[in-house]
Amino acid sequence: MIPFLIKKAFFDMWDNLLRVFVINIAFLVIATPTLLLVSGAASGIPSWAGWLIIAVNLLALGVFTGAVSEMAKEMVDYHSTGLETFMAGFRASYRQSLIFTAANMVLALLLLVGWRFYTSQGTLLGLGGSVVLIWIFVVWIMIGQLFFPVLSRLDKHPIRVLRKSALLILDNTFFVLVVT
Repeated sequence: MIPFLIKKAFFDMWDNLLRVFVINIAFLVIATPTLLLVSGAASGIPSWAGWLIIAVNLLALGVFTGAVSEMAKEMVDYHSTGLETFMAGFRASYRQSLIFTAANMVLALLLLVGWRFYTSQGTLLGLGGSVVLIWIFVVWIMIGQLFFPVLSRLDKHPIRVLRKSALLILDNTFFVLVVT
């Protein structure tokens, strides 16, 4: 059965191979400023400007991911896609994508600050806080993995999307762990 599913997925994607290639190239182009800053290749920039560039770049990647998710939904439903489908997906999902990406950035900042705080204590309370932070991060990663598919298919309200993503994780925990 698995070889049949692989074959079916290959032939289904064959019709949209050029679009998928262009989408992946666009992801790389959009992510390039952040990749350059994180790798240290653009070291002449002040740190505040670097963090601003990374934040704007991550917001752009989040909005692009939401639009591509809507476009992928159309591909899976055997509809023709193009720039107009991308723009319709952008209009349908940019608010939710911005909210989700901003929440990701705030949570990452809180996790980094909390991690440094708890690990610097060197006590059992610090170890417990670090473990709780790790589990919050793992659960958020699992929920975030399903955010855009649920946004495209089921609902457009960000809180309900997060709740439905969490319910899907509770129902399919092993699948989400394997895919992650």
